[in-house]
Amino acid sequence: MCLGVIVGVSKAQETLKVKYESFLDVDLENIKIEDGTSLGDTNLMSSVEQAFSEKYYYDLILQDKESVWVPIEKIDNKQDEDNSILIMVNPGGGRIYKNASDGYLIEEKSISKTKFAVTNTIQDFHWEIERTEREILGMKVYKATSKIDSTRTLNAWYTPELQFNSGPSKYGGLPGLILELEVENIGKNSVHFKAIELNADVNLNINKLKPKGKKINFPEFDKLKNEYSQKKKEIYQDGVDISN
Repeated sequence: MCLGVIVGVSKAQETLKVKYESFLDVDLENIKIEDGTSLGDTNLMSSVEQAFSEKYYYDLILQDKESVWVPIEKIDNKQDEDNSILIMVNPGGGRIYKNASDGYLIEEKSISKTKFAVTNTIQDFHWEIERTEREILGMKVYKATSKIDSTRTLNAWYTPELQFNSGPSKYGGLPGLILELEVENIGKNSVHFKAIELNADVNLNINKLKPKGKKINFPEFDKLKNEYSQKKKEIYQDGVDISN
């Protein structure tokens, strides 16, 4: 069990590093693979079950109105075993830089083996703050919810004791740091994030942690991704490798 530790955190807007634990709650029977086959009809079920049952970790580095979300790399000690299948799971995505003052973010994404630093606007989640409260890491937190669309709902717990309007992955926009978040996809899956450790670390430089890759805006990246997906779909049955 991971215990939260608060070290040297003050009310001042110094640099703060928050470690989050993440896991997925997934209905594996409803997952389809690339050719439309149900996962349950393949020999991948046991490998996928193992991957989705594990926990994943991320650091959120915060300084005033800026933050960087950084995945903590996992070492898979089983990847060299005979007949093993490596399932890649990353519920929190890649590196994400957020600038709340200017209202934009930069997200690390990839198409095949090419990395991109994709610029987009920070989404307004139109939070509804509730009166429900409890404690996380010794701090009082309050509940807020957001309905993204007909199938996706956000359930967040934030603390005004830490005056950063950020949170896990792309999320933020509340009057305090989000310490726990559930991204609920009705009928599909849910992603959970929870802060387990906070540390003040003035030696961290946010600029050095920003996403790297070819700079591009979101509409341009979305167009490239769709073109790549269409090309892959068209030649999928021919067995041609376009990953290079």
